[in-house]
Amino acid sequence: MRAFRKWIVSNWILMLVGALMARLFLAPHFFGFWYDMITFGRWGQTMLDYPLNQFYAVAPAPDHLPGDLYLHGFLALIFQALGGENLEGSAYRFLLKAVPSLADIYVAALIWLVIRRVANEERARLAALFYAWNPATIFLSGVWGQWDVVSGFIMLLGLGIVWLRPSKWLFAIPILAWCVLIKPPMALLCVIGLLVIPLTDLRRGLSLIEVVRTRFRSVVAAAILGLGTILLLILPFDVGFPGMGRRWSLLERINVAIDLYQNTTLGAANIWMIPLRSPGRVSDQDEIFFGLTAQMVGNLLFGAALVYIAIIFIRKWKSILPMTLTVWGMVMANYAYFLLPTRSHERYLFPAVMMIIVLWGCARPRPQLTWLATAVSMAYFFNILGVYLPMSGGGEDIWFVTVSVANILLFLVTASYPFWAESGPHQAEVAGTPMPVFADDYEPGFVLAHNDAISATKHRRSQVRRELPVF
Repeated sequence: MRAFRKWIVSNWILMLVGALMARLFLAPHFFGFWYDMITFGRWGQTMLDYPLNQFYAVAPAPDHLPGDLYLHGFLALIFQALGGENLEGSAYRFLLKAVPSLADIYVAALIWLVIRRVANEERARLAALFYAWNPATIFLSGVWGQWDVVSGFIMLLGLGIVWLRPSKWLFAIPILAWCVLIKPPMALLCVIGLLVIPLTDLRRGLSLIEVVRTRFRSVVAAAILGLGTILLLILPFDVGFPGMGRRWSLLERINVAIDLYQNTTLGAANIWMIPLRSPGRVSDQDEIFFGLTAQMVGNLLFGAALVYIAIIFIRKWKSILPMTLTVWGMVMANYAYFLLPTRSHERYLFPAVMMIIVLWGCARPRPQLTWLATAVSMAYFFNILGVYLPMSGGGEDIWFVTVSVANILLFLVTASYPFWAESGPHQAEVAGTPMPVFADDYEPGFVLAHNDAISATKHRRSQVRRELPVF
């Protein structure tokens, strides 16, 4: 086993190529998700035949935002340039699967870049292969042909800049804004991922007031940059912010997608699947108790989960490294969004699957975390597999109730992670040296004498105030 692991680590590039080939081999042998394959092709044809400002008026079921419509239009343009004509045929479906298949490999490469900075080269390679050969990611891209990984890749690309080059974090904002314009729920994950910056400031000795004062201008600049990027992307579709007088407002387009299916669950094996027992449709506007609808209850539960995440950040920022804590927060927020509110699709758990592998790589090695990351991936795989495969009789009920119970248990284990994770080093902080963002920033054994600790801390605080970049 050890020799096999050594061979995998040594030949990890070959293994990544093999993972891509596996996806591309599966792609033409399965039709994919019928509705999306046909709809994506029709969207591409619409953008070839009409100007972008007419898309929402003439396209069939246009429930996506402009963020990924540009990609669909570009893919259709390439297909046409290569001589393709039928955007609902098998050749174009293969291209629709090739895009997320390639994105999967890019995600694996980004995971490697991040983890090698956090831990070491071997763990970084293993994390990349953990993602690339994950049955859930292979099935989602190569068989089903879904594009969830595209927004995941864009988010990880932006956050990779933040985590690897903190002084250049504003360069990530346009990328993250693009990600949000593909999947609006990603906004919460992007914000949590950016918290590594103030958490690092606090760990380096600045007070909360000093962090706010130091970072205020850059936060304002980030907000302007993000909103400006979104505006530039939506204007060609004749979409604007509310009150701009465009044909459609951005909030209107978001509400179209949200209100399209008003059901407790849309294939997601979450808390609403247990009473339902199958992916059947039940309205989330039905009263369930005390005048509360299912939608209200789901939103309240989701709000409670966010409060819990905030409490953990407040209580654990001193003992858990900023990188580890923020990645855990992203996993938890996405898991809560998938598990608790209504109208959740089966694929909404994908970012948590991606980020828990990042957590596995950047946190201190623990067998429990290995099992947790594997179990979350497999629960996700069985959820999307159950939606994809037709079932009859009571098998469907047993399948989805089992996966839903598993997801609830895994969510609780993930929530408990900050209590059984090993804490970060404390001696350097006591001695007055900066606490690390990443694990290998810490040099164990470097401890100043007690009499020098206070003066060293004061010196470091004044130095950090001068060195911290505003932009």
